Amino acid sequence: MWSEVSTLFIFGTGPTTRVAPKLAEEKKLIIPGSYAGSLATPVPISADVPYAEFNALGQSISATEHKTSPGYPYIFFPATDYSTAIRIGVKAAWKIAPGRIAMVHDTIDRCLYCVDPLAAGKSYVEHLPGMLLGEDLIVPQTSSLEDEGLVVEAVTRYVKREIEKKRANPSYVPTSWFWAGNSVVSSSFVGKGAAAAQRLIDQAFPGHGIPGKERWQLRVMANNWGIGERTLSLCGADCAGIFYGLFPVPIYGDTQHSSGMAEMLRIHRAYREKDNHPLDRYQDQFYVQGHAAALMWREAVERAVDAGRERPTGEDLKNALESFQNVVLDGMTAGPISFSPTDHRPQANESVYTIRASGDAGGVAFRFVDHYSIELDPKWLGY
Repeated sequence: MWSEVSTLFIFGTGPTTRVAPKLAEEKKLIIPGSYAGSLATPVPISADVPYAEFNALGQSISATEHKTSPGYPYIFFPATDYSTAIRIGVKAAWKIAPGRIAMVHDTIDRCLYCVDPLAAGKSYVEHLPGMLLGEDLIVPQTSSLEDEGLVVEAVTRYVKREIEKKRANPSYVPTSWFWAGNSVVSSSFVGKGAAAAQRLIDQAFPGHGIPGKERWQLRVMANNWGIGERTLSLCGADCAGIFYGLFPVPIYGDTQHSSGMAEMLRIHRAYREKDNHPLDRYQDQFYVQGHAAALMWREAVERAVDAGRERPTGEDLKNALESFQNVVLDGMTAGPISFSPTDHRPQANESVYTIRASGDAGGVAFRFVDHYSIELDPKWLGY
């Protein structure tokens, strides 16, 4: 019966925000597949976010974006929210190779969620010495393989303009990082575009890689929806050494950096034997994200039961989750998770992996780089 349902697992920002008000009235818990920053605040917020925008004329202009959230007291998820993630991504880029970073995305009228976390990232750049903000690069948010040429051309056209700026002014610091996300397909093509554009840079500045000279090297930093197992086949060797990605959970099969991965693999094998599906079905990071969400929910249920609630309601589970303080979910998240009645941002950690050559046949594989984290600022809540 519906009255006995305590929790709903819902995928996507749009569906989640559509049903959340009604479900909140009924005090039903929501565990979404979307990690939007606006969903991570249980209380209403309204904030102006200032940052220095960089336009096509090479001018730095002041911009302000107004962020709001009605507050979602019954929404919880274990993964790093997108706004915190983009800040961590900028910090990781800074640690790896400081430079100018450009945000790659579709237009707001075509993909609202693509641009939602950008203000968080852009405003964070100025906090890191040596990091600069570049002009945005607009590419289609696509899952179509037919759009490869379109995306690659957009990247190379952008870099050609950067080359001209560098030629006109040798002191100019050109874009060396592209932030991408939201689609493995489009982000993979951004990687291929960066590889093609790197060849243009090497031709334009043939001596820039010799010892004693700083090399202009393009790299891509993708969010958790912009990198995955398909990236290896879509981008392949072109992305080796230049493509990095944020993972709020360990990649599938990484037993070295996750204490609970072996148990998850055992569960996966057991269920493939039950449903007679191939063993490689669901072997991706999205399965890991779902497993982490299930572990979070199970921990909440067990706490509620231990508190005397034999049949926990959504309210019981909410109270249990808001008691989480540095809970380790069998190593299935990038860091321990915590919640409070006033802050549902679960963590401020990401595991960064990169694509590296593997073997002699042009193969590629993921390689763990490091864990990165930031301090959660209370004023960032909701965006």
